[in-house]
Amino acid sequence: MQGKRSRVLDSRGRAVPGIYRRDGHYIAGYRCPQSAGKWRMVTLKAETLTEAKRERAAILSGLRDGSTRAPDG
Repeated sequence: MQGKRSRVLDSRGRAVPGIYRRDGHYIAGYRCPQSAGKWRMVTLKAETLTEAKRERAAILSGLRDGSTRAPDG
């Protein structure tokens, strides 16, 4: 069973859009344009918030330019 997902806060205490944390791992949330706007959650390999932001941005840009396919399901 997975733990509860929580919003990640930046250094000023504000929620970071699309970045969550569960069981010590960062998770990216985004609306997938290839799946009619379906909400997707992907566990990231990032170990810091900065890496998580970069990884989420890379996922989104890959989906926009077509170099990355949306996950099936």
